[in-house]
Amino acid sequence: MTRFTFTAKDMVGVHARIAGNLVREALKCSGDVLIRKGERQGNAKLIFHVMTLNIQAGDCVEITVSGDREQEEAAMLREFCEKYM
Repeated sequence: MTRFTFTAKDMVGVHARIAGNLVREALKCSGDVLIRKGERQGNAKLIFHVMTLNIQAGDCVEITVSGDREQEEAAMLREFCEKYM
């Protein structure tokens, strides 16, 4: 299991377009991808789970990747999050 955290920087927060792009990236992963904000978490491969977290600018978010290629997949997701979120 590989985890990383990031702080949301987009002033609008994670809206539908960004959430959809995150889900597309997560779907490329062979293992499980969980996203957590505070006490709430969801499956990052499901847009409704990502949207219900209501991630706003300045929120600290944790993503957990598990599976055979978790290191590479976590690095790919970290790069996406740092660039677009």
